Amino acid sequence: DYERQMSGRDTYQHLKDQISGLPYVDALALLDTEGKLINVSRAWPTPVSKEPDLDFLKAFNSDPDLTAYVGRPIRSPLNETWVFYIARKFTSSNGAYLGVVLGVVTVQSFEQFFGAVAPTPNSTIALTRHDGMLLARWPHLETALGHYLPDRELFANVLSKSDQATIRSNVVLDGKDRLISAHSLAHYPIVVLATTLVADVI
Repeated sequence: DYERQMSGRDTYQHLKDQISGLPYVDALALLDTEGKLINVSRAWPTPVSKEPDLDFLKAFNSDPDLTAYVGRPIRSPLNETWVFYIARKFTSSNGAYLGVVLGVVTVQSFEQFFGAVAPTPNSTIALTRHDGMLLARWPHLETALGHYLPDRELFANVLSKSDQATIRSNVVLDGKDRLISAHSLAHYPIVVLATTLVADVI
Protein backbone atom coordinates (compact mmCIF):
# COMPACT_ATOMS: atom_id res chain seq x y z
CA ASP A 1 0.00 0.00 0.00
CA TYR A 2 2.90 2.35 0.83
CA GLU A 3 4.53 1.61 -2.52
CA ARG A 4 1.27 2.07 -4.42
CA GLN A 5 0.49 5.43 -2.81
CA MET A 6 3.99 6.90 -3.06
CA SER A 7 5.06 5.72 -6.51
CA GLY A 8 2.92 8.14 -8.55
CA ARG A 9 3.91 11.12 -10.67
CA ASP A 10 2.37 13.51 -8.12
CA THR A 11 4.81 12.28 -5.47
CA TYR A 12 7.69 12.65 -7.93
CA GLN A 13 6.65 16.27 -8.56
CA HIS A 14 6.31 16.91 -4.82
CA LEU A 15 9.83 15.61 -4.16
CA LYS A 16 11.18 17.73 -7.00
CA ASP A 17 9.41 20.84 -5.67
CA GLN A 18 10.79 20.27 -2.16
CA ILE A 19 14.41 20.66 -3.28
CA SER A 20 13.94 23.35 -5.94
CA GLY A 21 15.46 26.01 -3.65
CA LEU A 22 18.05 23.79 -1.96
CA PRO A 23 21.19 23.69 -4.13
CA TYR A 24 23.03 21.40 -1.69
CA VAL A 25 20.39 18.63 -2.05
CA ASP A 26 21.07 16.61 -5.17
CA ALA A 27 17.98 14.43 -4.84
CA LEU A 28 15.16 13.25 -2.58
CA ALA A 29 14.16 9.59 -2.70
CA LEU A 30 11.71 7.16 -1.11
CA LEU A 31 12.85 3.59 -0.52
CA ASP A 32 11.25 0.54 1.04
CA THR A 33 12.80 -1.34 3.96
CA GLU A 34 14.93 -3.48 1.62
CA GLY A 35 16.34 -0.56 -0.39
CA LYS A 36 14.01 -0.74 -3.39
CA LEU A 37 13.52 2.70 -4.96
CA ILE A 38 9.86 3.78 -4.77
CA ASN A 39 10.22 7.34 -6.11
CA VAL A 40 12.98 9.90 -6.69
CA SER A 41 13.13 13.58 -7.63
CA ARG A 42 15.72 12.96 -10.36
CA ALA A 43 13.60 11.25 -12.99
CA TRP A 44 10.16 10.10 -14.05
CA PRO A 45 9.25 7.29 -14.51
CA THR A 46 11.13 6.02 -11.47
CA PRO A 47 14.15 3.96 -12.54
CA VAL A 48 14.32 0.37 -11.33
CA SER A 49 16.92 0.31 -8.57
CA LYS A 50 17.77 -1.45 -5.34
CA GLU A 51 20.50 -0.42 -2.93
CA PRO A 52 20.84 -3.28 -0.42
CA ASP A 53 24.30 -2.33 0.91
CA LEU A 54 23.70 1.24 2.11
CA ASP A 55 24.60 1.61 5.78
CA PHE A 56 21.39 3.39 6.83
CA LEU A 57 19.28 0.38 5.80
CA LYS A 58 21.29 -1.86 8.13
CA ALA A 59 21.05 0.74 10.91
CA PHE A 60 17.25 1.12 10.66
CA ASN A 61 16.66 -2.63 10.43
CA SER A 62 18.83 -3.32 13.49
CA ASP A 63 17.58 -0.49 15.72
CA PRO A 64 13.78 0.02 15.93
CA ASP A 65 14.23 3.26 17.92
CA LEU A 66 16.53 4.94 15.39
CA THR A 67 14.72 7.64 13.36
CA ALA A 68 17.53 9.50 11.53
CA TYR A 69 20.89 8.47 10.13
CA VAL A 70 23.73 10.23 8.31
CA GLY A 71 25.65 7.99 5.94
CA ARG A 72 29.33 7.83 5.05
CA PRO A 73 30.45 10.06 2.14
CA ILE A 74 30.63 8.12 -1.12
CA ARG A 75 31.22 8.78 -4.80
CA SER A 76 27.89 9.27 -6.60
CA PRO A 77 27.33 6.47 -9.12
CA LEU A 78 25.82 9.06 -11.48
CA ASN A 79 28.64 11.60 -11.78
CA GLU A 80 31.43 10.54 -9.38
CA THR A 81 31.00 13.63 -7.18
CA TRP A 82 31.19 13.23 -3.38
CA VAL A 83 27.81 12.96 -1.65
CA PHE A 84 26.45 11.77 1.67
CA TYR A 85 22.98 10.62 2.64
CA ILE A 86 20.66 11.97 5.31
CA ALA A 87 18.01 9.33 5.95
CA ARG A 88 14.83 9.43 8.02
CA LYS A 89 12.69 6.45 8.85
CA PHE A 90 9.23 6.56 7.26
CA THR A 91 6.51 5.03 9.46
CA SER A 92 2.77 4.47 9.28
CA SER A 93 0.25 6.00 11.68
CA ASN A 94 0.60 2.98 13.97
CA GLY A 95 4.41 3.20 14.00
CA ALA A 96 5.16 0.39 11.54
CA TYR A 97 8.45 0.80 9.65
CA LEU A 98 7.57 1.31 5.97
CA GLY A 99 10.71 2.70 4.41
CA VAL A 100 13.13 5.59 4.21
CA VAL A 101 13.03 9.22 3.09
CA LEU A 102 16.49 9.91 1.71
CA GLY A 103 18.24 13.19 1.00
CA VAL A 104 21.33 13.02 -1.22
CA VAL A 105 23.56 15.93 -0.16
CA THR A 106 26.53 17.19 -2.19
CA VAL A 107 29.80 17.62 -0.28
CA GLN A 108 31.07 20.28 -2.69
CA SER A 109 28.23 22.71 -1.93
CA PHE A 110 29.17 22.79 1.76
CA GLU A 111 32.89 23.10 1.04
CA GLN A 112 32.32 26.04 -1.30
CA PHE A 113 30.20 27.80 1.33
CA PHE A 114 32.76 27.14 4.08
CA GLY A 115 35.52 28.53 1.88
CA ALA A 116 33.53 31.72 1.35
CA VAL A 117 33.06 32.38 5.09
CA ALA A 118 36.37 31.10 6.54
CA PRO A 119 37.98 34.03 8.41
CA THR A 120 41.66 33.29 7.60
CA PRO A 121 43.60 31.20 5.06
CA ASN A 122 44.70 28.86 7.87
CA SER A 123 41.16 28.32 9.18
CA THR A 124 39.25 25.11 8.55
CA ILE A 125 35.51 24.46 8.69
CA ALA A 126 34.05 20.97 8.58
CA LEU A 127 30.94 18.86 9.01
CA THR A 128 31.26 15.59 10.91
CA ARG A 129 28.91 12.98 12.26
CA HIS A 130 28.50 12.80 16.03
CA ASP A 131 30.96 9.91 16.10
CA GLY A 132 33.69 12.00 14.44
CA MET A 133 33.41 10.79 10.83
CA LEU A 134 34.30 13.58 8.39
CA LEU A 135 31.49 14.50 5.95
CA ALA A 136 32.80 17.71 4.35
CA ARG A 137 35.76 20.03 4.93
CA TRP A 138 37.28 23.24 3.68
CA PRO A 139 40.00 23.14 2.52
CA HIS A 140 39.01 19.94 0.73
CA LEU A 141 40.90 16.88 1.95
CA GLU A 142 39.89 13.95 -0.20
CA THR A 143 41.78 11.27 1.70
CA ALA A 144 40.01 12.16 4.97
CA LEU A 145 36.38 12.07 3.74
CA GLY A 146 34.49 9.18 5.30
CA HIS A 147 37.20 8.58 7.89
CA TYR A 148 37.20 9.33 11.61
CA LEU A 149 39.07 12.33 13.00
CA PRO A 150 42.14 11.32 15.02
CA ASP A 151 41.12 13.31 18.13
CA ARG A 152 37.79 11.77 19.16
CA GLU A 153 37.93 13.14 22.71
CA LEU A 154 35.84 16.10 21.56
CA PHE A 155 33.06 13.78 20.44
CA ALA A 156 33.25 11.14 23.13
CA ASN A 157 33.60 13.42 26.15
CA VAL A 158 32.95 17.11 25.52
CA LEU A 159 29.93 16.98 23.20
CA SER A 160 28.25 14.28 25.28
CA LYS A 161 27.74 16.94 27.96
CA SER A 162 26.88 19.99 25.83
CA ASP A 163 25.86 20.92 22.30
CA GLN A 164 28.89 23.21 21.92
CA ALA A 165 32.50 23.23 23.06
CA THR A 166 35.96 24.63 22.35
CA ILE A 167 39.22 22.74 22.90
CA ARG A 168 42.89 23.07 21.96
CA SER A 169 44.44 20.19 20.04
CA ASN A 170 47.26 19.43 17.63
CA VAL A 171 46.09 16.09 16.24
CA VAL A 172 43.11 17.03 14.02
CA LEU A 173 44.31 16.02 10.53
CA ASP A 174 47.25 18.39 10.00
CA GLY A 175 49.18 18.08 13.28
CA LYS A 176 49.14 21.85 13.92
CA ASP A 177 48.23 23.45 17.24
CA ARG A 178 44.65 24.61 16.80
CA LEU A 179 41.68 26.00 18.68
CA ILE A 180 38.67 23.88 17.70
CA SER A 181 35.09 25.01 18.27
CA ALA A 182 32.29 22.52 17.76
CA HIS A 183 28.51 22.89 17.69
CA SER A 184 25.96 20.09 17.34
CA LEU A 185 23.03 20.69 15.01
CA ALA A 186 19.62 20.62 16.68
CA HIS A 187 17.76 18.22 14.37
CA TYR A 188 20.48 16.04 12.82
CA PRO A 189 23.34 13.96 14.27
CA ILE A 190 25.86 16.35 12.71
CA VAL A 191 28.54 18.62 14.20
CA VAL A 192 30.03 21.80 12.69
CA LEU A 193 33.73 22.23 13.47
CA ALA A 194 35.58 25.53 13.01
CA THR A 195 39.31 25.70 13.72
CA THR A 196 42.03 28.30 13.68
CA LEU A 197 45.77 28.11 14.36
CA VAL A 198 46.82 29.10 17.87
CA ALA A 199 49.75 30.97 16.30
CA ASP A 200 47.34 33.10 14.26
CA VAL A 201 45.32 33.94 17.38
CA ILE A 202 48.42 34.97 19.31
